[in-house]
Amino acid sequence: MRKYVISLYFFSIILLVSNIVNQAEAQGPPINTETAFVTGLESGAIRSFGKATRQIGSLPDGRSELNIISIPLIVPYELLPNKLVVGASIPYLDKEKKTTINGERKSFSDSGFGDLTLFGKYQFLQRDAHLQTTRISALGKVKVPTGEDDEKTSSGVRLPASVQLGTGSDDYTLGIIFTHIKKRFGINADLIYTLKTEANSFEFGDTLNYDIAFGYRLLPKVYETYPAKHLNLFLEFNGKLSQKNKQDNKRVDDSGRNTIFISPGIQFIPARNFLIEASFQKPIYEDLRGDQLDTDFSFNVGFRWLLF
Repeated sequence: MRKYVISLYFFSIILLVSNIVNQAEAQGPPINTETAFVTGLESGAIRSFGKATRQIGSLPDGRSELNIISIPLIVPYELLPNKLVVGASIPYLDKEKKTTINGERKSFSDSGFGDLTLFGKYQFLQRDAHLQTTRISALGKVKVPTGEDDEKTSSGVRLPASVQLGTGSDDYTLGIIFTHIKKRFGINADLIYTLKTEANSFEFGDTLNYDIAFGYRLLPKVYETYPAKHLNLFLEFNGKLSQKNKQDNKRVDDSGRNTIFISPGIQFIPARNFLIEASFQKPIYEDLRGDQLDTDFSFNVGFRWLLF
């Protein structure tokens, strides 16, 4: 079933691209960093992407690895024109963890839909000048526990928290986003804090995401017609600081980390209502608290399709 869902997703990207014939609009939003824009491909564009992440490492009991494939569906809606976007997102997840327990090699896996997230983004500053614009927006999210969080193996052993499809908790997010675009260059930055709550006597640590993205419109160099097809390049630095987890209200020693990724990406906008994009993420700094798995890499490819 999970192979069918993943294959169907990538086939749908190819099918959508083949049916787009219109021309493009301005530089698209960054791939891994938020944008302050609340219009265009951020206002009513269904977004999805396939993201593969691999973590590996040698723990006291032996070598372990965690592989995650995430395919979220993100649906925004522009509630107040050029001011407020609201929406929802839910991921399809495929997780597998291989580890050593008491000298025996074990494998845990699960797949299905994860937790539902409701979000809103409000643009409270817009300054436009000749061939440039500056925007600042506030972001809010609420994650509700719709994914399974108590799955067990066939022998009745509860799956590790990292393999569960949901966390079982309600989580709350607040953030601020900055965007500035001048001619062919763009910069986006965000600072986003997520408050995690307890469920099943376990609480994931709060997180702070700090991101900056530099964008460059490679093509067209000069607008001969407008709109026109676009090819954008991005170089992003994506950071995530995670506090320690808690089990039975006690801190888990082997938890908490600070990771910074370098994330080059490419984006093609063949039409004013559609784009495709891809990005590769590699850690350039990772501070682990205790014995944990290192992040090896993350890769994603996806699309945004403006429907309304």
